[in-house]
Amino acid sequence: MKSIYWILIPAIIVALVLISTFIKCADSPEKKKLIYMLTSNVWSGTRVEMPGLSSSAREIFGSELILIFQKNGKCVIKKSGENFTAKWKLNGNELQIRGKGINSKGDFNPGDPSMESDSPILKVYNIENYMVIFFREKDIGDP
Repeated sequence: MKSIYWILIPAIIVALVLISTFIKCADSPEKKKLIYMLTSNVWSGTRVEMPGLSSSAREIFGSELILIFQKNGKCVIKKSGENFTAKWKLNGNELQIRGKGINSKGDFNPGDPSMESDSPILKVYNIENYMVIFFREKDIGDP
């Protein structure tokens, strides 16, 4: 009887680990689309906002911020000629970015592709205590 438990208990544990791994790896089609939108574009932070202030990123940081997401969960942030690496993950439409010197959350609005003027917007909070608004580089018109 004890030998059955020695076989049954590890089999149950292995089954639970496999099920939890499968659940974590199975992304919904909507999440896959959002991840594709993030990773297939270069994002340019052009606007900075905080209570009582709305300005260009160039005025605050000396240049626009560039954010590049990679499919492996890493990202590169370019600011004033320096590159910073961090890790990112997406929970629903909420984005988390963590790395050396950055611990930020953001909201990703994918926009409505049926409306030409409704392009995707990424708002990232707490970059040097500012909220930075990012647009896809291809959506930014020349001034």
